[in-house]
Amino acid sequence: MFILSGLNSTVRMLVVVMTLSSPSCPVGEAILQGVANCLQARFVDYKIDVQLTWEPAWGFDNITEEGKKQLWG
Repeated sequence: MFILSGLNSTVRMLVVVMTLSSPSCPVGEAILQGVANCLQARFVDYKIDVQLTWEPAWGFDNITEEGKKQLWG
């Protein structure tokens, strides 16, 4: 899981700032690369920059109601 902390767009560049659920997340790199791949496929003429931050810290209070439904039914 992650928090999308920011999304900035400039001329031909998208910058995404994300916080993962844990610094030791075993799929962290795959999540970052997956976001970059999805954006690059949609915005083929843009440079994509996915950045990792640890502020704000991820917590269960960050999960939306829709996310809670998907996780816990």
